[in-house]
Amino acid sequence: GGVDISKYFTSEIPHSMSTSKPGYIYTIKKLPPFIFNGTSCECMFYNFLGEEIDFSNFDTSNTTNMSQMFQNAVNIKSLDLRKFNTSNVTNMSYAFSSMSNLESLDLSSFITTNLTEIGNIFSGCKKLNHLDMRNFDFSNVTSSNAMFGTSAANWVPADCLIIVKDESVKEWMVTNFSPSVSASFSEQNSVL
Repeated sequence: GGVDISKYFTSEIPHSMSTSKPGYIYTIKKLPPFIFNGTSCECMFYNFLGEEIDFSNFDTSNTTNMSQMFQNAVNIKSLDLRKFNTSNVTNMSYAFSSMSNLESLDLSSFITTNLTEIGNIFSGCKKLNHLDMRNFDFSNVTSSNAMFGTSAANWVPADCLIIVKDESVKEWMVTNFSPSVSASFSEQNSVL
């Protein structure tokens, strides 16, 4: 059960909720189950002030755009996104940007073979201490600027553990995002 909000988030009506007056969805502490099966999650929880979101009825199998989805959701410390189907997503730029209290993010279930845009995806996640990206595929990414932040003021912390697929992904990140990525890396087969 839940309210179907899919009609509010379409590629034809981007930013529809974020540009409306703040309402129930943005001020409730725990967002209850709701139904979604649309193509765009762009800015869906932008400036969300709650602490928790129930994604049990959330279907992202048709979703292509997750840009700015959780940007500025400053009270969320962790997200359970294990049920997300990201196989069609092409844009995740700024998806988790400025989530200043986010501590842990497990994206190990994300399928990212179609992903092309990830610029600023984790910029401003100043309390992030665990990031699991073990299955991320960066082979089609064309835009990845400032993935971990634009300046020392909004870089991912140096002690953040980032789990990646293999040494080549680690090297790609260090080469492209140093010094913003001075975090500890672990490859997927490592014991944490």
